[in-house]
Amino acid sequence: MIVHSDRGGQYLSHKMKKLIKTFKLKQSMSRADDPYDNAWAESFWSRLKAELDIPDQ
Repeated sequence: MIVHSDRGGQYLSHKMKKLIKTFKLKQSMSRADDPYDNAWAESFWSRLKAELDIPDQ
């Protein structure tokens, strides 16, 4: 399974990297300073949060 995200601090953290390694996942990140590269990921997470009724933080 591939975990794709932007380059946010929470996705670059040691804790996240350890979690990904623990579950033998592959990490994928959008390119720096390219808003179009990440549009589909932002859309996906937005829709998932809406479906699960998770409030924005």
